[in-house]
Amino acid sequence: MRVHESVALGARLGNPEDFAAIVRSYEGPLFGYVASELGREEAEDAVQEIFLKAFTGIRKLREADRMEAWLYSIARNEIRGRRRGSLRLAQRVELDLEELASEGDCTGAAADGSAASGAALRALLTQLPPEQAAALRLRHWAGLSVREIALVENIAASTAKSRLWEATRRLRGIAAEWRIEEMTPGFEEQVMERIEEYRNAGEVFERLGLDAQVELALAAQSGNRWSETLLAALGRVRGGSEFVRSFDARLRMRELAQIVNCCDHFTEKRLVEELERVDLQTAEAIKAQMFVFEDVSLFDEAATRLLFSEVDGEVLALCLAGIERRVRETILGRLEPADRSRMERAIRASDPEPSRVRAAQEAAVAWAYQADKAGRLRQLDRSTLPEKAPFFTVAPGKGA
Repeated sequence: MRVHESVALGARLGNPEDFAAIVRSYEGPLFGYVASELGREEAEDAVQEIFLKAFTGIRKLREADRMEAWLYSIARNEIRGRRRGSLRLAQRVELDLEELASEGDCTGAAADGSAASGAALRALLTQLPPEQAAALRLRHWAGLSVREIALVENIAASTAKSRLWEATRRLRGIAAEWRIEEMTPGFEEQVMERIEEYRNAGEVFERLGLDAQVELALAAQSGNRWSETLLAALGRVRGGSEFVRSFDARLRMRELAQIVNCCDHFTEKRLVEELERVDLQTAEAIKAQMFVFEDVSLFDEAATRLLFSEVDGEVLALCLAGIERRVRETILGRLEPADRSRMERAIRASDPEPSRVRAAQEAAVAWAYQADKAGRLRQLDRSTLPEKAPFFTVAPGKGA
C-alpha cells in the first residue's frame, strides 16, 4: 500500500490532510490505469470522480489495509459506468471573453481564435471581488436571470445588475494581462476543492427545510433547473449561494446522492422516507446511487442465504465475479459448504463482461431494496456487535 495504514484510518475518520495524502500517492497510478482504459482525455475527469466517491464512501471501509484494492474497485466501476455512457459529465459552458465584455451571448471564439477553458475562466474570476465573481458565475454558468441572481444572493435586482456590469468591465482588463494556458490549478488542488464543495453542500442541504430538500431531489430526477422558490430558499440559508454556484443551479442524481452521503443519517433517512411517500421513483433512484452490491458483505448468514435462495444463481455468479476477491470470500463464507461450492463453480464458468456484471449487480441490489421495503430485512444495533460484524439480518417470520 502506498500510504501507511494510519493515513487511511485518518482519512476514514474525516481528516482532510490524510485524504489529501492519499490523493497525492494514488493520482498518478490511478490516472495511468484509467487512461489505459478510457484514454487520457477522459481520464483526469474520471479520476476526480473516483476520489470524490472514495471520499464520500471511505467511512464504510472497514479494513484500512484494503484501501488500495478498494480504490481500484471504485476505479473499475467508474470505467465500466463510463463505457456504458451513464456517468459522463456534462461539459461546462465555455465563456467568450470578448462577448462577455460586451454583455452579449457567452459562446463562440475568443479574440485570439481559441476557446477559453472553464478552468481558466474560473481562475480569472478569482481576480474579481467575490460578489462580482459570484454574479458572473450565476449568470453565465448557471444561466440565471438578474431576478434569480438577486434571489440567490438575497439582494435587490438593481444591485445584481450593477455587479454584473462592473464585473464584465473589470474582467476584460484582467483577461488582457493573463496567459490563459498557465491558469489551470494542480490536480490535487482540483480534487480537494471539489471534495470541499461536496462537504459544504452537505452542510447546506442539512440546513434546508424538508420541502426544499424534496424539491431538489425531484429536480435532479427530472434534470430540471431549480425554481425561483428553491433559489430563494437557498439564498436564505448560510452557504446557499455558494451551493448554487458550485452546481450551476442544477443537480444530477449522482451528485445529489454524493451530497446526501455527506449529510448526517437523520437527514438521509428523513429525505428517503418523504420521497417514498411523494415520489417513489425518485426515492428508488437515490437509494440505487447510495447502495452497491459490495454492501451485501454486511448481510449475516440468514440474510445471505435469503438472497441466494431468491436471486438467480447465474446473476449472483456475475455479481461476485466482478467484485474484489476479499469481499467475495466474505460473502461466500456465509453460505453452506454445498451452496458455496456450487456458486464457486458458477463463478468460474461465468463471463464477467463489464456491462453484464453491472446489470447483474443492479438486479441484486433491486432485490435488496424490495426485501428491505417489504420489511423482510432489518438492521441490528451496531453498537452491540463486535467490530466488522454484519448487521443486516432477516426480520422475524420473514425468511424464505
